[in-house]
Amino acid sequence: MFKLITVFGATGMQGTSVINHILDDPHLREEFRIRGVTRDITKSAAKALLNRNIDIVTADLNIASTIIPAIRDSHTLFLVTDYWAHQDPNTEFEQGKNVIDVAKAAGVKHVIFSSLDSAIWQTDGRYKYVGHREGKARVEEYRRASGMAWTSVLVGYYMSNFLGLVERVFCGEGEEYRLRYPFEGRRAVLPLVDAERDVGVFVGAALKDPDGFAGRRVLAADRYYSAQEVMETFCCVTGKQGVFRQATPKEFRDLAPEGCGLEYMETHKMIDEYGYFMGGVGELNESLQLVQGSTSSLTEYFRRVSSHWD
Repeated sequence: MFKLITVFGATGMQGTSVINHILDDPHLREEFRIRGVTRDITKSAAKALLNRNIDIVTADLNIASTIIPAIRDSHTLFLVTDYWAHQDPNTEFEQGKNVIDVAKAAGVKHVIFSSLDSAIWQTDGRYKYVGHREGKARVEEYRRASGMAWTSVLVGYYMSNFLGLVERVFCGEGEEYRLRYPFEGRRAVLPLVDAERDVGVFVGAALKDPDGFAGRRVLAADRYYSAQEVMETFCCVTGKQGVFRQATPKEFRDLAPEGCGLEYMETHKMIDEYGYFMGGVGELNESLQLVQGSTSSLTEYFRRVSSHWD
């Protein structure tokens, strides 16, 4: 008999990765039936999931009553919250709390949550404006206190960030591509993940061994890369001329989308000083052993998306 897994954010990068991995894995495909939750079931991405015989429902995470039918009869949840839709940690916490409350009442057996550590807690308040971490960290604490079986998947630095960060710059009669960060480029501080492909790999490992993964934090990334290595790989794959240049905090802040400059800058200063995962290489290596080396490399990612810079 199938178990029902409900995947929140089903049309987003992480949710899509989880769904694709389940459907592509013969054991998981036989064990689980998938229900996807999205804000807008009229989107083309939602319709594409319907064409794959996936049940698609809508829910407003701000309203608990709309979550009840989305979770009904679920054995497992994959929960990812969307800070960037509102950029408010309190809203993100309340949304996650609503899902946890409904899931507990419905008797859900296992919650897999896409989480991150709090910058405020881990840096003793030095970095106060990394909002996309704070709501997730509070949801994680609330979920732990709920008494439910849980697994946290801490997703690394998206390789897809480079689609915006690697910029074409015209200089003299030629051009080059530049990557800029407010830290020096030789230290390997970026735990990169091809989120569209590999979040599902880590979640899939937890689905296959829920008892073994209960109460565990799993770090989802390929490995740590330096900014210089990113650009060296970019140049090797695309054949284009590129360089890493260290930016001042103000210069980097000015690169951010409107309204995100302070968070953008503090995020990367925090990564440089404390680490993206607030820990060393060892914890990531432990997680990689669980998925047996099946993650995507940066070279593979750039090969897949290289036409973006044509």
